[in-house]
Amino acid sequence: MAMRPKKPMKSQSDIQKNGIFTGTAQAGAARPKRAHALAEELLARGCVYIQKQVWDEAAREFRKAIKMEPDYAEAYNNLGLCMLYANKAEEALEALQQALDLFPGWAIAEANLGLAFQRCGQNDDAIACYEKSTLKNRKQPSVFLALGDAYAAVGKIDKALDAYDNAISLAPKYDMAYYRIGMLQARRNKIDEAEAALLKAVEFEPDNVEAVAVLGAISARKGNLNMARDYFSQVMELEKVPAPAQRGMNRLQIFRKGLRNAFNEWKAGMPETQPLAVCYYNLGLAHLVANNAGEAKDAFRNAADADPNWALPPIWFGFFAALDGDAMSSRKYWENALKLEPDNAMLREQLGYLAIAMGLQKEADVHFKEALRLGRDIPQEDMQPDAGSRVQKAVQ
Repeated sequence: MAMRPKKPMKSQSDIQKNGIFTGTAQAGAARPKRAHALAEELLARGCVYIQKQVWDEAAREFRKAIKMEPDYAEAYNNLGLCMLYANKAEEALEALQQALDLFPGWAIAEANLGLAFQRCGQNDDAIACYEKSTLKNRKQPSVFLALGDAYAAVGKIDKALDAYDNAISLAPKYDMAYYRIGMLQARRNKIDEAEAALLKAVEFEPDNVEAVAVLGAISARKGNLNMARDYFSQVMELEKVPAPAQRGMNRLQIFRKGLRNAFNEWKAGMPETQPLAVCYYNLGLAHLVANNAGEAKDAFRNAADADPNWALPPIWFGFFAALDGDAMSSRKYWENALKLEPDNAMLREQLGYLAIAMGLQKEADVHFKEALRLGRDIPQEDMQPDAGSRVQKAVQ
C-alpha cells in the first residue's frame, strides 16, 4: 500500500474544502441587480482570497461589499465562511444568520450555519440546520457527512450511519464517509464492519493515515500480527504518527520481546532430543502404522535430507518403489543404502530378489551368496527360479 507521508491527513475541516459550501452561483439567480457594481467585484476578490486561504483579506473584501449593499446575502455567507476558516465560530454564526435572514431557505447558508453551530459545540442546533439544508438540496454529500458527524457527537449512532450512507450514495468513492463509518463501528466494537469501511476509505484515499493506523489495530485484534505490523510500519515515519499506530507498534514490540525471552528460556530448559533425521524417520514409521503411505514417504525423504549418510530412509524408499513396481528406482535406493551399510544382509537379499525379477540371474547369485554369508536364510527355489519352473513343468 503506497503511502505519501508528507501529504497532510484529512480532518474535520476538509468537509467544506474546495468551496463545497460557498454556493455563490446558487444564490445568484435569486439576488437583485446591485446598485453598486463594485460590490460584486469586491465579492469576487474576496472569493479569490478564500482560495488563497488569506482569511483576513477575504473578510475585508466581503465587509466592504456589505457596507455598499447591506442586503447582500452572498457576502454575509462568504464572510461567515471566512470566520469559520479562521476559527471564529461566534462571528461566523452572526454572519450566516444574517445571510439566512436576507435569503431564507438558502440550503448552502443553512449548511454553513450548521457547521458554525457544530464548531461552537451546539450539535442539536447543527443537526437542525443540516436537516433543513438536505431537505432543500439533497445533492451535497459533504452536508450529509457533517450531519453524520453531528449525530455521532450526540450519541445517535444509527442516525449518523444513515447520514454517512446517504453521503456515499451521492458520492460512491467518498473516502471520508467510509472513514467515519469505520471509526464509528470500531468504537461500537463491530470489528468486521469497521475493517470493511476503513479498507474502502484507504482504497479511495491511500493517504488517510488515521485509517491505516486503525486497520493495524484491527488486524492486531484479529490476531494477524504480521499484517498489523505492516499497517503500522506504513505510518511510523510520519512527523506526527497516529496514536493507534504508536500504541499498536509499542504493544507489538513488548509482545515480541516477551515472546523471545520466553522462547529462549523454554529452549534452554528442554530435554535432549533425537537428531532431526531420527525424528523424521520416526514420523515416517508412525504414518506407516496409520497406513498413510504418502505422508510416510515425505517423512522418510525429510529424514534422508537431514542425514544423507543414514541408510534407513533410502531402504524405505526402495521398498516403496518396489511395491509400486518401479524396479529401477528401487534398485538405485538399495544400492545407495548398501554403500552406507555394506554388511546389511537384508539389503543383499532384497537386491537378489529384485535381480531375479529383472532377469539378472548372475547379479542375483552375487547378492544371494553374500546374503547367505551374512546369515540370511533364503529358500533354494527362490535362488534358482528357472530350475523350479522346469521341475514344476515335468511334474505336470
